[in-house]
Amino acid sequence: MEDKVTDFYFLIKGLARYYYLNEDGKEFNKSFAEKQGHLISSISSVSHGLPSPFSVEILSEFITLHISYKNILILCEKNIEWNNSLLRIYENLVIKKEKREASFLLLDAKQRYEIFLEDYSMISNIVHDYHIASYLGITNVSLSRIRKEMKLT
Repeated sequence: MEDKVTDFYFLIKGLARYYYLNEDGKEFNKSFAEKQGHLISSISSVSHGLPSPFSVEILSEFITLHISYKNILILCEKNIEWNNSLLRIYENLVIKKEKREASFLLLDAKQRYEIFLEDYSMISNIVHDYHIASYLGITNVSLSRIRKEMKLT
């Protein structure tokens, strides 16, 4: 189900995952939100009125602040600090997306898992293995093999 999103949600506390759902009902994890201030929204949906291509699942007790995109644009027009903050949010999202794309194109599964452990050290023991495997683009069995191999070295 694709919904249109009109608000920006900023994480105050909690853990969530972004995921895509294909026509067969299979889920593919896109990212996790675990840091305070993390933006939880679909930029294409908020800014262009398109249906969100992904969904968000809350994985723990969760608190957010939200503001409509319309109101954030008004704040940005009136105050350079808001404008700069929005620019930094977009920059961080683009950098995160570039890093993830490069990891899929240039790294093997073990290297992607090592980066996951660096980037998501606070949640690596909380998130279910099948979510981690999906995020890495591998099966649970492959994730188990990688972990076993890493313990041996």
